[in-house]
Amino acid sequence: MRRSLAFVVLLASCIITILSISYYNTFLEIALDTASAHHGYVDKIKNDTFLESSMLVRSSGPKDLTPLQIKAAEHLKNESKPIPPQLTLGGFVHVGKTGGSTISTILRNGCNEVVPKPCKPIKVKKENETAISKLTTYYHDFKRGPREGKHSIFMKPALHEFYLFTIRDPVDRLISSYLYTHPANKEAAQFSYFKETELYNKKMEDLDGSEPKVREFYLQNIFKRSVSEKANEHIYKCFPTLNEYAALLNNPDEFTEGNWKRFVGEGSCANVAKLTVHNKVDEAMMHHLSNLSFITWNLGIGLINKTIMVVRTENLNKDWITANVYLGQPKDTIQVPHTKLKDSTKVDQPVKKMLSEENRQKLCFALKKEYNVHLSLIGQSVNLSPSDKSVSLQAARESCPWLNLTMPGPIIEVFGHDWKQWCDQDRRRCPS
Repeated sequence: MRRSLAFVVLLASCIITILSISYYNTFLEIALDTASAHHGYVDKIKNDTFLESSMLVRSSGPKDLTPLQIKAAEHLKNESKPIPPQLTLGGFVHVGKTGGSTISTILRNGCNEVVPKPCKPIKVKKENETAISKLTTYYHDFKRGPREGKHSIFMKPALHEFYLFTIRDPVDRLISSYLYTHPANKEAAQFSYFKETELYNKKMEDLDGSEPKVREFYLQNIFKRSVSEKANEHIYKCFPTLNEYAALLNNPDEFTEGNWKRFVGEGSCANVAKLTVHNKVDEAMMHHLSNLSFITWNLGIGLINKTIMVVRTENLNKDWITANVYLGQPKDTIQVPHTKLKDSTKVDQPVKKMLSEENRQKLCFALKKEYNVHLSLIGQSVNLSPSDKSVSLQAARESCPWLNLTMPGPIIEVFGHDWKQWCDQDRRRCPS
């Protein structure tokens, strides 16, 4: 009798334990899914480490994997049969001045779109190559458009099943871009690279150790300006300092379209500045123009129902790791970029980051849509935790407190009626 009673008690205990585990798993699923549905704004789980381990546990069995994760596993196993670049599972979208050049050093296809793939960057080693390197085609320099022809990401935006974007706070990105492409800063940067060469040392000896004379020699005989750099010299006549540029952006949506060079000649510099914000300028300020609004607008319907991941400049290595983990790579095998390319902090830039509070406010209002796109991608990203998303929203609010930012919905909601109208004008832009 006692044995029977003990067995009944043990059985009841087991049932309660199983129900508790089931309830806990259901609760965790609901918490994670709810946070994801709210684009990460509601942060129900505070401990990122706990959240990450929970996500990995959930993905431990085939039945828990998303369709993309299942395909990623299949593609990664199929390495013996190389996949042509335009048929890769994902697209790596490098937005200028967000750290994409640094990441490209460890990408199998981390070179210009028109270069035959794989281009095999030196730092990509088979034994520590990342899942993203194996699964993506690299896209950048989006303002070149027609010159990329069939290689342009805009030609077949629905081709890839996931997109990984490098992103950065919009005001910080614009400031970095403005300073990077400024002719005076570009000249200073190129001369600083020249100073690391043997020729510089030789000319210092020949010219009695006079750096100004060596600089003059460099500018007259070695420094070559590209078409874009020549255009920059022309457009920056309108706004030689960052503060002057931002001051011109009052009422940013009130502008006249047309040839920016003509407007510069006429002295219509406010109009020129507004054209740069609305991507209505060619040749000049290329990093400045290829922003998230321009890229996502042109990708159009190709982004709908696609998996989105992001790497935030401020959390580059952390986000890079979580993106690769999502695609099935063990965390301790993920290579992170160590070489920081195009590091302007090492250059003594003549034109500095000087911006008044009033003009920063003008920049913020000019970039309001850019912030909505920025936060929309963060909200949709599968590699960021609810806490990560909440932190990014707070950072955006602190950067531009005048905008009263909230976490928006998916990209299609951000562009809304404007996107539909654009598609209806030419159905080839947004194939069904």
